[in-house]
Amino acid sequence: MNTQTDLTAQQSQPEPLPESLRLRLAPLASQVCEVLDVKHVLDYRCGAEPIARHLKVGHAMKVQLYEPKFERFALPPLPADLVFYCADDGIEDEMGVESLLRTLAALSGKACILAVPVVRVHYAVWLTQAMRFFEVQTFQKWQGGFFIVGYPLEEQVQLLS
Repeated sequence: MNTQTDLTAQQSQPEPLPESLRLRLAPLASQVCEVLDVKHVLDYRCGAEPIARHLKVGHAMKVQLYEPKFERFALPPLPADLVFYCADDGIEDEMGVESLLRTLAALSGKACILAVPVVRVHYAVWLTQAMRFFEVQTFQKWQGGFFIVGYPLEEQVQLLS
């Protein structure tokens, strides 16, 4: 994508990590859905608190929940306009970071919101790896974690075509 709308320009200074990072990121995810006219959201590793419960958008959307821990959400994920990831998968090395980001990029059509509440691999590794797969629009550190808003690089989108 050549031009992107700054979706987080109005975000305030970081606050301490809230009880529910998903709830805190829901307004941002809703804004991304509105601005990019997202029709399909994949909540990758949705856990027990899917983001869909907190999204507020003015148009119809399909939401797919993927969580291998729960049988009813364990079907293989399908590519979506927006991929939302907010989980602590216990990733402890650069290869794990790259593998996750490669998967998220392959599934992301228009955008990806990646939130990691507990960092075991340095932020710089996450950011550097994210820039290999996404045009990073926002990188925000929180106490103990961070989130990234990124748009898949053209090369990644072409791989899906």
